[in-house]
Amino acid sequence: MSFEENEVSEIDLVANASPINWVNKGAVNGIKNQMACGLCFGFSAVASMEAAHQIKSGKLLSFSEQQILDCAPGSCSGGNYASSFAYYETSYAMTENSYPYTHKLATCQYKSGSNTGVKSTGHSSVTKNSPDAMKTAVSKGVVSVSVNASPSSGSFQNYKTGIYNEKNCGDTVNHAVNIVGWGGANSTEYWLIRNSWATSWGENGYMKMAITGGAGVCNVLTRGV
Repeated sequence: MSFEENEVSEIDLVANASPINWVNKGAVNGIKNQMACGLCFGFSAVASMEAAHQIKSGKLLSFSEQQILDCAPGSCSGGNYASSFAYYETSYAMTENSYPYTHKLATCQYKSGSNTGVKSTGHSSVTKNSPDAMKTAVSKGVVSVSVNASPSSGSFQNYKTGIYNEKNCGDTVNHAVNIVGWGGANSTEYWLIRNSWATSWGENGYMKMAITGGAGVCNVLTRGV
């Protein structure tokens, strides 16, 4: 579950967003499972790509994580979702059905004649340590983010329900997820986090994470793309 830093241009965003839930809007596929392979960065990139395509076209497709594993930079030992987006700028996405997930690195099986015709036109990072910038970014689509999923308390991995607000995550990140919306409950605002650990984790695969300033809970505001 590692993350490799890759510099991308920042875009400063204006705080003018309202609560939104891209799951309810039909832009997010069901929860997937990366299994024993540390392809969290690929699952995060794919979810963002799927949502971007749905928001633009109205059609929700399921893209292949195995394509990212085999053909883009990275491995089951870790990688970077920014590199995955860069890969999508030169190669079309293939579907899950045409390139199924085996959770093991293999030779790239990309086929130019059986892809979806969907590419990325570019990517930018969200201004770090800014809840307002992240809210505005999420108002436009699903965002790939990184967190420390291994605080000493074990609270992230053992999360079940409620608004998560771990105070002792250190200053590192080691796992990629998605912010698929934000809202509030009982006067507390939260990010809606989509994980790739199957539906048995959290609230059927999701987490409500408290919106705080600075780096955010478990550093969620430090590397949004």
